[in-house]
Amino acid sequence: MAFADKFMFGSYISLALCLGSTLLLMRHTEKGEAAHAKWIFRMSLTLVPIATVAMFLLLFIHSRVF
Repeated sequence: MAFADKFMFGSYISLALCLGSTLLLMRHTEKGEAAHAKWIFRMSLTLVPIATVAMFLLLFIHSRVF
């Protein structure tokens, strides 16, 4: 698998994380669970970018080592 393929796979995972957090946020907002929706928003605002950056850093490190 080429580096570009791995990079695109990482991009798809990042988009899936964004989509999943958005769907959860919408679900709890429409149910009227504002406190739970706010918690999901704060968690996704911090965890999704951290997971994305970590995934791409690991990808770049892995491509340099092997």
